[in-house]
Amino acid sequence: MKPFLSGNKVYLRQIEQEDLFGPYMDWFHDSEVTHHMLKGALPLSRKQQQDYFDQVINNSTNLILAIIHKEDNAHIGNVGLHNMDAIHRFAEMGVIIGNKDYWGKKLGEEAIRLICEHGFNQLNLNRIELGVIHSHKSAIRLYEKLGFRHEGVKRNHIFKHGNYVDVVLMAMLKGEML
Repeated sequence: MKPFLSGNKVYLRQIEQEDLFGPYMDWFHDSEVTHHMLKGALPLSRKQQQDYFDQVINNSTNLILAIIHKEDNAHIGNVGLHNMDAIHRFAEMGVIIGNKDYWGKKLGEEAIRLICEHGFNQLNLNRIELGVIHSHKSAIRLYEKLGFRHEGVKRNHIFKHGNYVDVVLMAMLKGEML
């Protein structure tokens, strides 16, 4: 499929039905991959994966794209703008690099930059926000590096790994990307 957005090392394309039967589903069964996810390791079954695809990916308030490594054409993760609000011009951003072979190569950074630039410049968003588990320090540093700012903390917001954990709220306004 043709790239929707393209960078130096990755391109972003629409998620396809066939992606559900590739490595995509396995990412959500890997505790290392899901360790810092706010919602945990869901969905778990092919049916739940299909339902997610039908309900979320095909919803016009979401733009969820596959992250493809240009060098080998591997589907390594997903990035998206969720719950877009056309009146108030904001969206929630989410990203996952599910293929651990590609961790630490700044590919997620490039994918986030591409989706945020698209959100601000093409979708006319004014604000992109996210939540991140407080212990995920590398993600927080990355978001800060890109221009996201801390806006607050939801204390004991989710139950994860046997404890309640804080979620750091961050956002970037149009023109703040670094």
